[in-house]
Amino acid sequence: VNKQKIKASKINQSQLVSEKEKVMKDLQINIEKAYGNLMQSLEMARFVTTELLPNANKLATLSTKSFQLGQISYLEWSNAQNQSVQTELQYIDHLESIKVQESYLNHLLSK
Repeated sequence: VNKQKIKASKINQSQLVSEKEKVMKDLQINIEKAYGNLMQSLEMARFVTTELLPNANKLATLSTKSFQLGQISYLEWSNAQNQSVQTELQYIDHLESIKVQESYLNHLLSK
């Protein structure tokens, strides 16, 4: 009876070790994915900050000047302002994504 209990205990222990290894492997995969998503979000935010926002600000400024000088219609001015605002919203969306990815990564790392 003791040999059977010992054998069953060893099998159970082996199963627990296998389950732990699988959980750890899955956790590592999730951490790597979360890190990759965070890096992608950071890169997109950098791109929007360095490339798109400066251009959107120029567009807003130039369209306002052109509208004031009567060179473009109100509709054209409004469309240009809308494009500028949409770019700013895109930037905010990327910042939000960064915070979500950071939180998720911290959650995974705390396990």
